[in-house]
Amino acid sequence: MNNKGYGLNLEIKQKLAQELRLTPALIQTMKIMELSTLELKEKIEKEHLENPFLEEVTTSEESEAAEERPDRSIPEIPEEYITDTSFGDDFTRPEAPEEDVIESTLSYKETLEEHLSIQVYTYFDQEWEKTVATYMIGNLDDKGFLSLSPLDILLDIQKRYPGLDINAEKIAAVREVLQTFDPIGCCSLNPREALLVQIKMHIGVRSLAYRVVNEHWEEFLALKFEEIARTENVSPHDIERVREKIKEFETIPGRQFSDTDVQYITPDVIVAVNEKGELVIILNEDLMSKYRLNTGYYEQINNEKTFSRQEYERMKAKYENALFIMKGIYQRRKSLYMITKNIFEIQFKFLKDGVMGLKPLTLKEIAEKVQMHESTISRITRNKYVQTSSGIYQLKYFFSSKLDIEDENNDEGVASKVVKEHIRTKIAAEEPEKPLSDLQISKLLKMKHGIIVARRTIAKYRESLNIPKASIRKKLK
Repeated sequence: MNNKGYGLNLEIKQKLAQELRLTPALIQTMKIMELSTLELKEKIEKEHLENPFLEEVTTSEESEAAEERPDRSIPEIPEEYITDTSFGDDFTRPEAPEEDVIESTLSYKETLEEHLSIQVYTYFDQEWEKTVATYMIGNLDDKGFLSLSPLDILLDIQKRYPGLDINAEKIAAVREVLQTFDPIGCCSLNPREALLVQIKMHIGVRSLAYRVVNEHWEEFLALKFEEIARTENVSPHDIERVREKIKEFETIPGRQFSDTDVQYITPDVIVAVNEKGELVIILNEDLMSKYRLNTGYYEQINNEKTFSRQEYERMKAKYENALFIMKGIYQRRKSLYMITKNIFEIQFKFLKDGVMGLKPLTLKEIAEKVQMHESTISRITRNKYVQTSSGIYQLKYFFSSKLDIEDENNDEGVASKVVKEHIRTKIAAEEPEKPLSDLQISKLLKMKHGIIVARRTIAKYRESLNIPKASIRKKLK
């Protein structure tokens, strides 16, 4: 049809095009991919309360499942979660219940310093004890740890109170008493010392728990339970029981008095090196061992003739939702395992050398290895944490841009985080009277390490480390 008089040209054409549509199942999986372990735990616990098709596994069943599957590092997806279950277009996602809005009220909260000061004047009799104890309490950080070393405290007290007869032994004696005050472990230097104080008071210094924390702390953090067990002549299961017992104690003594909410971080995956020097990846499977799909209940509903069509459709929708969640969790688990494995096959030296062992790595490299899109890699690594022998890090930490290096045998370059660590260590070791300028640091990196970095890049990295420029550092020192 051709209507030239009106400037219109109507035609019928055929067009072939590809279009990606996200199904409800895919949307659910993508959302689960982005959640951290704690967020996922909250989501599935809430769904479990509302959905009868999510079944909680009992402790005995969980133990039997663990025995049947000793290697927790290899993710396997059950067939019932792989099989796609279709549903009609009338499927509607269950609406989340509205949350109650509670008005915030202001109330007075006793500080940690006030709480300890009351105990100081109740317990100590001599004035020098009260003076030393009050000084220590005044130098606690918000976690309840001493911000100064015992030696610095001694020197400062001697300077402030020249007539006070004080020595290192008296400082140690007062601090030892303060550590037993409520909350137990305050005035410790670090979480390990705080744990030792609590274990000593509640279990005893002759306990296995005390020896593990006191003598095998690094191995304990690295989850080398078999190595500790051999040294202590006990079974690995005994070390597991120690781990569960230690969870009952507080690693941050001043937590309950903190003004800010503490963000708990549960590692999604643990990465270590075994005694053979091989990479070991262990996924956090608490969720997988705690819940499962209640297929028996679905079969019962499906065979029941007394349900109305509306009730049947409502229960079917809940079953579909439970199925999507379990499939999403298993897919998240499989993807997280593969991505972590490929990251640490490249960043293996980090597990031995720390930051200096990092290599340049991009999202694109990992995406090509696991055959996923870069955006998917970014989504999965977001809010995910990995526990290593050096501490807990965000998984995205191990991606780092590349800088050139003057080495014909090294075409990989150097990671930007390694350069930042070089900058930090060189500034920390500089002479107070002659702080290094950004240009000098640039020349030092090229001369000593063959790393080519412009002065402006040095300045940008230095600022990201919250280190002031040379002129300000000279005044501060």
